[in-house]
Amino acid sequence: TDNNKEKGKIECVPTFDLRITQDIISRLDQEEEEEGLGGECIHLVSFGGWNGPHLPHKVDPTVLYQSWKRSFGDIFDGFDWDLEGHDDLDSPTNVFTVDCLDWMGQMSAMAKKDGYIVGMAPPQSYLDIHSNNFSRYLNLTDNTRTEWHSDFHYYGSNSYAYLLSKYPSSIDFVSIQFYESYS
Repeated sequence: TDNNKEKGKIECVPTFDLRITQDIISRLDQEEEEEGLGGECIHLVSFGGWNGPHLPHKVDPTVLYQSWKRSFGDIFDGFDWDLEGHDDLDSPTNVFTVDCLDWMGQMSAMAKKDGYIVGMAPPQSYLDIHSNNFSRYLNLTDNTRTEWHSDFHYYGSNSYAYLLSKYPSSIDFVSIQFYESYS
């Protein structure tokens, strides 16, 4: 609520049943122990997804992180960044604000300091090793890839590279999503 924002607190509300999720994680951990696997399975929760929201505007990243930690920190081993674009080409979530990218990095740094695991799962054009172009926009058309889908207007241009460049020790792993090509 707005009243909570003024006091430096917001509520982090999951888009899934947290009780069921916690039960599943407990059962998986128990099965792992029974099988003698040593508890090596980690459980992360994602921020974002296609058509999903980006981080809320004008909310301090420390407040966001503390809200995540209160709501999920005892259940998950960390989180991964999966902020993406939107089907509506005019949606504000088809561009990363500098604040959003910095808040992602700052939250990652706080999580790492607290011992959590942080990953990112960008679509391939959001972290493209074949290009040194950069844009915060996620609704680009790539005319060099017309052999795949000339009507695909959802390319990025290394927007996630910003995080790895500015906050390199705050990201544990990158798992690129290959849905923008024949992969």
